[in-house]
Amino acid sequence: MDKAIKFISCLRHFKGKSSGQQFILEPWQAWIVANIVGWYRIDTKTRRFTSSYIEVSRKNGKALALDTKIPTPTGWTSMGDLKVGDLVLGADGLPTKVTFVTPIKYNHSCYRVTFEDGESVIADAEHNWFVKRGKELSVKTTE
Repeated sequence: MDKAIKFISCLRHFKGKSSGQQFILEPWQAWIVANIVGWYRIDTKTRRFTSSYIEVSRKNGKALALDTKIPTPTGWTSMGDLKVGDLVLGADGLPTKVTFVTPIKYNHSCYRVTFEDGESVIADAEHNWFVKRGKELSVKTTE
């Protein structure tokens, strides 16, 4: 599985604003690759999975206000100050590297979202949120 992940990181984007840049897998993407290519049958030494279907919602970025506070291993920074390569704290509390920064968007519909603890953020209308009601988990947009 390490070989597959290393191979993918040798590939480069060939069009768009990332043209010529290396592919950098997000942790969740590496987890998917590891699960697909990392399982072998003991008796035949063949891969357990020979095909897969993966569906990911579009625009996996996080469109938040530029002054949104972001936790880092050394303190706080703002969304507008983040650069590729910076370390931020993920939802699990562990440092994770910023691999892509979306250009600033103007004239987007945004909303203030207030959480149970009173904290709030301003998020783009299309920002995806995991919402849990009882045992049901769903994905909703800010709008």
